[in-house]
Amino acid sequence: MHTLIAHPFPIIRRVLEDALAGRGHTFDSVDRAADLLEAVRRRPPQLVLLDWGLARDPVALCAKLRAALDGAPTQLVAIVRRGDEEREASQDAGVDGCLPLPLDPAAIDARIAMAERAARARPASPPPTEISTARAIRARRRTDPLYAFRRASATPAAAIAVAVAAPTPAAAARRTRVLAIDDQPLILVTLRRILGREHEVVTATSAEEALALLAAGPPFDAAICDVSLPGMDGVDFYRELTRAAPALAERTLFLTGGACNPRARAFLEEMRGRRVDKPFHPDDLRARIRERLDA
Repeated sequence: MHTLIAHPFPIIRRVLEDALAGRGHTFDSVDRAADLLEAVRRRPPQLVLLDWGLARDPVALCAKLRAALDGAPTQLVAIVRRGDEEREASQDAGVDGCLPLPLDPAAIDARIAMAERAARARPASPPPTEISTARAIRARRRTDPLYAFRRASATPAAAIAVAVAAPTPAAAARRTRVLAIDDQPLILVTLRRILGREHEVVTATSAEEALALLAAGPPFDAAICDVSLPGMDGVDFYRELTRAAPALAERTLFLTGGACNPRARAFLEEMRGRRVDKPFHPDDLRARIRERLDA
């Protein structure tokens, strides 16, 4: 897979280059918007990692980038500062995902893995009526005004239902997959370190990203989600799972740091047996995940 990195800071480019090289991918790096389009034309990438502040008008730059790609199914990921404003603006511009600063190695790895799966699953000649999950999300955002509050489902239920399967006897012959969702990169790194010996841990920094991962597959065996997420929070994420993937919903734990609004507190009271308080002990967390897998 070939990736194009567009960021003005050498240290950020180096972090991304090291991550791509570690997975055996080729890459080009540019530090100016003026060089971005030329690099795309010279060698079309399968993944673009774009600093959202690279141009004065990033929305226009995204449009030019899509035009230069000429319909190629390239994943466009925006590197954004903390907060919802840039994330919302980049998603409205049609990006396929976001990487928040400061960069988290686990989040970078998960995003590259998603691009790899998309590249492998991409048909040579997709039917004209086929629409990607990311495009479906953007289409809904344009037509559903309530989506601006990010409280609605980010992924069609049918897509999630296909990707999420109940554990089968074959699961014992492979590493179980755990989806970890938290907007704090340090928590995600900690979860990977604690659970990584027994499970394959895939991370997401938002509920919307988690739903996209579920739709893309392969299926997950369990999940652990922070309740207080920006945008779609853990409560709404659980409601969507209950509707679209009840088996995985039953195998989901919920993280909390204790500072919750009344709605979240009521939800955690309902989920008393599946609540995990921060800070948590590694052995306790491993045991809770095993318990959910056996549920």
